[in-house]
Amino acid sequence: MLKAVLARFNYKNLILVIVGVLVSLILCEIILRLFVPLRNVGPSITEYDPIYGTRLKKSYTGKRITPEFIIQYTTNSLGFRGPELESFPYRPILFLGDSYTQRLGVSDGNEFPELIRKQLAEKFGETRIPVVNAGIENTGNSHWVKFLKNEGKRFNPRLVVLQFMGNDFNDNIREKLFTLSPSDGLVELPVPPPSFERRIQKVIDFVPFITHTYILGLVR
Repeated sequence: MLKAVLARFNYKNLILVIVGVLVSLILCEIILRLFVPLRNVGPSITEYDPIYGTRLKKSYTGKRITPEFIIQYTTNSLGFRGPELESFPYRPILFLGDSYTQRLGVSDGNEFPELIRKQLAEKFGETRIPVVNAGIENTGNSHWVKFLKNEGKRFNPRLVVLQFMGNDFNDNIREKLFTLSPSDGLVELPVPPPSFERRIQKVIDFVPFITHTYILGLVR
């Protein structure tokens, strides 16, 4: 009898704790949305890749919110920013770089590789000169080397456009994709395993509404 009463008491306490936590989270979410400008709200656009370390999610559509802009974002089945391609791009103009090429701050259709594609399509026809935007945020020059080594023959680009940024050197160190040999040659390194943040991201992505919360944006 005593055990049953204690069990019921603990069960009620557990429910009260859960309800209290949920109410607190809802209040925090409301306060954050009303008063706190966050740098990054919305699902992560990138994911872990065993070859490159990171890549854009394939066939992804989502929205990103920052104090400066709200963007609609789409990737195709090849894992590049832009609409789905009718066929594999034959001898494209290949753009490689970080978020400036990926164009994290603009909605679909306004990234500069896409603007160039539209101008080429107007002048030469829709499929005459394909454009591939392979830019990925938070990557350095070492990612270019990896991509061209693994995908260069497959794409056989007629032109490669490389976008530099001052933080590329720090990104190269952080990514740990290559190192220098004693004779200053490039030595390819094994891709590091997914970080703790990437493992957590994989769990969070299974619950879509969590990825759009300001609480997660604050933690991020």
